[in-house]
Amino acid sequence: MNLLSINKISKKSGETELFRELTFGLNEGEKVGIIGVNGSGKSTFLRMILGVEEVDNGEIFRNRNLSISYLEQNPTFNPEDSILGHIYKGKSQALGLVKQYMEICERMEVDSSEALEKEMHKIMEKMDSHNAWQYENRITSILQELGIKGLNRKMSELSGGMLKKVELVQTLIDDSNLLILDEPTNHLDIETILWLESFLIKTDKALLIVTHDRYFLDLVVDKIFEISIPDSILFEGNYDYYLEKKVEIEDAN
Repeated sequence: MNLLSINKISKKSGETELFRELTFGLNEGEKVGIIGVNGSGKSTFLRMILGVEEVDNGEIFRNRNLSISYLEQNPTFNPEDSILGHIYKGKSQALGLVKQYMEICERMEVDSSEALEKEMHKIMEKMDSHNAWQYENRITSILQELGIKGLNRKMSELSGGMLKKVELVQTLIDDSNLLILDEPTNHLDIETILWLESFLIKTDKALLIVTHDRYFLDLVVDKIFEISIPDSILFEGNYDYYLEKKVEIEDAN
């Protein structure tokens, strides 16, 4: 199923031309790395797909079933939010129930009162009726694998690396069919980068990713889309394949 079709879009930033009649398409499950020189408009391209930035000319067609999870390069957050509060902000009702369940679990570590047990019983019944346990299992697994503990801590208390982990969790827990990741490995330790590589290789979601980590890109994607003027080109292979084809193109010219 086609998720996204981009037809001859053009874009300028001031007097700088970013795209000229750029055409691109994305199907279910495809994993594409977006590359280009600094200032070529990679992040702008992602924002136009999201609909938060307008094209100057051309059209972007989005499948009505398209659902996007987006990791910003420099995400913003409320420093007073708890980790749990941030992860679940703006999520579905089922995920909201998981948030309540996990908050009660945290409280029960220091409070075993009958009132809290009754509260837990009620939330578990609601989770049963909304089939929310599948989300709880997935989220708990990701939190444990990334070593995120103390879920009631404020975002302002976290290191840069831990903040990035929390942003990753918020992005990956959604039932979306497209992940858009802008520099996802920034501020991450090697262990977390390896975990993310494995997660993205295994997922059946479509992926658009911008990263300067060429080794990471080579492992995760199966296509490379190079943004350049006058022509942006899609290469049907990973980053190593792209490098080989670029040499062939340059030699031919």
